[in-house]
Amino acid sequence: MLLTLNPSRRFKKLVVFVHTLTLAAAMANALILAIKISLCALIGISCWLTIRRISAEHYTIKYTEALGWELSEKCGFASIEILKSTVITTQALFLHFKHSSQGKSWKFRHKNTLLV
Repeated sequence: MLLTLNPSRRFKKLVVFVHTLTLAAAMANALILAIKISLCALIGISCWLTIRRISAEHYTIKYTEALGWELSEKCGFASIEILKSTVITTQALFLHFKHSSQGKSWKFRHKNTLLV
């Protein structure tokens, strides 16, 4: 089995909507104009960086009898273990996993979450 996961347009629209609400809250507060403008600039940069990061996220998950579950990385596939804390709903799948090879980087020591 081979699954390719790409970010949805709906999720990108949700991120933009939340940032728009944040912009409205920043403009509606009682701070001085210079601080409001600074907040709006920071929120705009945050939105741009978030959309850029989401657009670059592409995952491939595969399962084979011999190797089990694997997740694509830069130089191939790495073995993962799917945890029992994974949540499945009618709208989304919150996949909790950890890399089978506990090692090189700090990110491999903690469980990771992937929204599907």
